[in-house]
Amino acid sequence: MKSTKKSLVVCGLSLLMCCALLVGTTFAWFTDSVVNKGNKIESGRLDVQLWNNGVDISDSTKPIFDYNLWEPGYSTGANLQVKNVGSLAVKYELELQNVSATKGLETAIDVQVNGKTVGTLSNFMNGENLLEGTLLPGKGSDPASIVLKMQEKAGNTYQNAEATFDILLKATQATHEQDGFGNPDYDQDASLDFIPVDSEEDFVTAVENAKANETVQLQKNLTLDQPIPQSGSGTTTIDLNGHTLGSTSSDPLIVDQGSSFTMKNGNLALQRSGFSPSCIEVNGTFTLEGVNYTAKNSSGILVKGDSQVNISNSTITADGYCISTNATYGSGMTISVKDSTLNAPLNTTSTGVLLNVPGTLLMENCTVNSKWQSVVVRGGDATLTNCTLNNLIDDDGSIYTKPDYKVNENWGQGNDLPNAALVVGNHSTSAYRYPATCTLVNTDISVNDGFMTVYAYGNSEEGCGASVNYDSASNIGEVIRGENVTVNGQ
Repeated sequence: MKSTKKSLVVCGLSLLMCCALLVGTTFAWFTDSVVNKGNKIESGRLDVQLWNNGVDISDSTKPIFDYNLWEPGYSTGANLQVKNVGSLAVKYELELQNVSATKGLETAIDVQVNGKTVGTLSNFMNGENLLEGTLLPGKGSDPASIVLKMQEKAGNTYQNAEATFDILLKATQATHEQDGFGNPDYDQDASLDFIPVDSEEDFVTAVENAKANETVQLQKNLTLDQPIPQSGSGTTTIDLNGHTLGSTSSDPLIVDQGSSFTMKNGNLALQRSGFSPSCIEVNGTFTLEGVNYTAKNSSGILVKGDSQVNISNSTITADGYCISTNATYGSGMTISVKDSTLNAPLNTTSTGVLLNVPGTLLMENCTVNSKWQSVVVRGGDATLTNCTLNNLIDDDGSIYTKPDYKVNENWGQGNDLPNAALVVGNHSTSAYRYPATCTLVNTDISVNDGFMTVYAYGNSEEGCGASVNYDSASNIGEVIRGENVTVNGQ
């Protein structure tokens, strides 16, 4: 028994020693690694050329058809060929553009393709194709004979008449190359419904005459000395294509009532004298997609009546309001801003968003940097989700930059309001007699020291107060409130 106990004691001590040794031990596991270097993403090149009688005329400024003594029976032609000199398969269309004529001459000029009459010039005034096809890299189309002929029966009516037109070659990627999953159809929806323009004159003409399904695409930076035009179809789509569109007009862009206007993929630079009205006035539907828009000496977008505004993946920088409404122009609008940044950089002047009539404001994944209020909801319903409001007002010693400005007195018009990042409701004796509600979801608000994050004040009439609601994920500081205000229902 003694020897057994002694053995147990020794074993116990050995176990304790082993455990003690293990406490400071680092285990050495088997390891291995593989590094795959030199990965590269390189885009293909889409490049087509237009040839006539064996000569590349892609960059030529000389018209193919240029004769000034036409008479009945006269004809002239060209042998046109499209070449794919890029590294991607393309589909192409060759069409006549900007066809115009006097005395009805377009009806007396026959168009022949490869010896077959396919119509008169009048049949090609709306973008119908002369040629179309698909080309693999390094390939060219068969030369096509294009002949214009003045009909023999054309009479004296057409003397001293004139017809002009452009020849337009458009190309986009075709379904040939496979993606990384072996799918050759990933680009099957690539569209040729665009009109490339590289001059102010061509831009205006193209936009005014564009069909509802056509997009006018910039090929270079353009600055207009007139308002930005709209399509007669009622639907305007402009692809800035990475370029800048500007206008020096005193009324840069007014979206007509009942119409739709979309601008995407580039830069928009407008200016106007005075903050109201704005550089862009919306009476219909207006959309910005992927646009860096700057409004100098003015406000950005004025939304009127029951209009619809959609902003996505864009940046708006305005010396006045980035986006605003006005009681003079009605209510019922819907404003949607997603994945965008609003910059209002002028101290005691610039506000991100002003909703001061019954309407709807929806902001998601947005940042507002302002030097006065970031968002004002003086009427209507606003919901901010995953947003950040940065009110960067500087106290310059003036009355307007005092942290308690307008807190205990009636508010003025526009953004002559308390100095808070978010202002909800109304404090006046007569105007803006409607309710205001703002809901914050996972939203952060930051201000300079001494200034308010949120200030709310409600009208005294039944149902016309102010309401602020926020969730636990929001970081908004203290809600400072006056009369007739509920916060999270309380």
